[in-house]
Amino acid sequence: MKGLGKTNEVIQLLRHLPYIESKPFSRRPEGLPGAFFIDWTRVARDLQDAEAWPDNELLMSEGFEDRFEGKIPPHCIGLVHGGYMMDNEEPDVILLDTKSGVIYWMDCPRSVRESASPKSSYLIYEIEEREQVDDEEEEENEGDKNGKEEKDSEEEGEDDSDEDEDEIRWGPCWPIRHFFEMLKNQYRQMNFMAKDEVNVFDIWTRAADVVGDIIPDRFTNHVQAIYRKHGWPDLSKYQKGECMVELRQVLEEEYPEHHRYYFRNGC
Repeated sequence: MKGLGKTNEVIQLLRHLPYIESKPFSRRPEGLPGAFFIDWTRVARDLQDAEAWPDNELLMSEGFEDRFEGKIPPHCIGLVHGGYMMDNEEPDVILLDTKSGVIYWMDCPRSVRESASPKSSYLIYEIEEREQVDDEEEEENEGDKNGKEEKDSEEEGEDDSDEDEDEIRWGPCWPIRHFFEMLKNQYRQMNFMAKDEVNVFDIWTRAADVVGDIIPDRFTNHVQAIYRKHGWPDLSKYQKGECMVELRQVLEEEYPEHHRYYFRNGC
């Protein structure tokens, strides 16, 4: 895990992160449209056994180097692999920041931001910077000239170390618990829906990557109706087994090309 270039806090966290378990010889279930949460416990074993390479794992979880100029801080780690949904031209990059205790959805689609509950923020680093400046001004007023000059010198070094973070175009962020509650609410509102045991789609993606394939307007409404029929989103009434059986039958009979609607090159 050391080869990832992450802080000790991140490395310890990765050894214990939960993930959605997949069945043997099957694709990992998606946690959001087109993307699945990375099983970092498995990655750790693969890295140790030389069956995986740090650069590849970082590429899949943090995007190509030119996307963020290779400046993702060592206290941040990517949580998902995949995406390309909701008109995204790049895969999703969702970063957990152990320094600030928030999760960033870099390039978060506008539809998700507008429908999110709880709402996101962009202010986490700006707030911290403002508080730091206020503290520095108070200390400067209390110190003498020599003390002030020494402090200015120390701050200049700190500014240099934080320069990479300042240059990153950070996406919207949520406190960790709020982020996962926001994802749950996207499912409760049926903005995100599972098409089967593996694939998740959203109500905003209209055109598939396959040239000429257009998702029928009635498709999302039809799937939502099936979920409601079987009790969703009331978990005390929801009949998952019956819902999945009917959904599978309807997809095969009325939407025989459904497997092409959300085809994602590069996932």
